[in-house]
Amino acid sequence: MSVQAGLSKAKQKRKLQAEKVKKEEQLGMPLKRDNYLFLSIGLLGILAGYTMMYLENDVDGFLSLTVSPILLVASYIWVVFAILYRKPDAEKA
Repeated sequence: MSVQAGLSKAKQKRKLQAEKVKKEEQLGMPLKRDNYLFLSIGLLGILAGYTMMYLENDVDGFLSLTVSPILLVASYIWVVFAILYRKPDAEKA
């Protein structure tokens, strides 16, 4: 009976190791290709917003007071979205 118990313990140990490996494979990279694409779009928007603010020499100009802040806020929100975005799985739906 001790041989049988030893085999069942070995099976349980292999099963636990397989589950651990499976979990590690599922974790992988935290951000996928889409996340990096969205993140780069947001960073380009932030760069464009600050560039527009810098290039307009007038302090009370339309770009520096209206367009640039709107673009910056939208870009920062987009960056947060890009980090949190997860592609929906076809299996779960």
